[in-house]
Amino acid sequence: MISFTHAGKLGDILYSLYFCKELSASFQYDKFNYNLLINKKPSDFCKDVSGEIMLSRKSAEFIKPLLENLPFIQDVTIVEKSSRAENNVDLNLFRSGAINQFGCEIREWYYTFCKRTLPQEFWMPLISAKPNPKYKDKILFTLTERNVNVMVDYKQLEQFREHLTFIGTVREHCAFQEKYFDLERAELTKEDNLLTVAQYLAGAKGYMANQSGFFALAELMKINRILLSPEWVEYEDGRVKYGPKNNLPLGGWCNTVSITRKMVDAVRELLEK
Repeated sequence: MISFTHAGKLGDILYSLYFCKELSASFQYDKFNYNLLINKKPSDFCKDVSGEIMLSRKSAEFIKPLLENLPFIQDVTIVEKSSRAENNVDLNLFRSGAINQFGCEIREWYYTFCKRTLPQEFWMPLISAKPNPKYKDKILFTLTERNVNVMVDYKQLEQFREHLTFIGTVREHCAFQEKYFDLERAELTKEDNLLTVAQYLAGAKGYMANQSGFFALAELMKINRILLSPEWVEYEDGRVKYGPKNNLPLGGWCNTVSITRKMVDAVRELLEK
């Protein structure tokens, strides 16, 4: 059996599962082990980059129940050091600076360092969860503080407010309401985890978000989804530049939105489904 080790973040971890599953299958294994490597910074893998800790123990514990629920994962372990065992695959090699993380497709990054040719069937669903019908008539919605396309007028979503429910952190929810309009927030307690989120997504009418960990989850579930693509993003220095457009939704009903008009049209179409 093969083991894989990843230092986060959430979206990167989820998108790596295509590679992990396909590589394991190429060796005739139907399951693999997954190690969540905590308390690492980008500079631990490449000296030319900076940033804060990518995966804390708290975040790893939030993710772990979902991974443990997947039929192709044997064991999930939270670790502070990467294993040097021969059967362990380091999923952090893409952080070495050898590839362009700004473009391309996140899922493809992991195949760069593999000798084998694998199918890369990114259109296939990898995650399923028992639907929670609490928001069955709602489009769940997230707008994080990162990767926000400044060319899209999110206030136009107010016309759909009765059909939307925000799912995300309290901070993200407050930031959205302060900048745009009041919106109901999905119930997520301190005891809930990523499996809870998956169950809400599975039971909802659909999901809409910018590039984020929760969108990666929706992408692997292949539920009806709308990606608010980060074409133009405002960075910390105040300048607006091209954003990290590195995710292409594939499979099922999905839309990639780069302009306001397309966002409104996509929401209307999803509501009619």
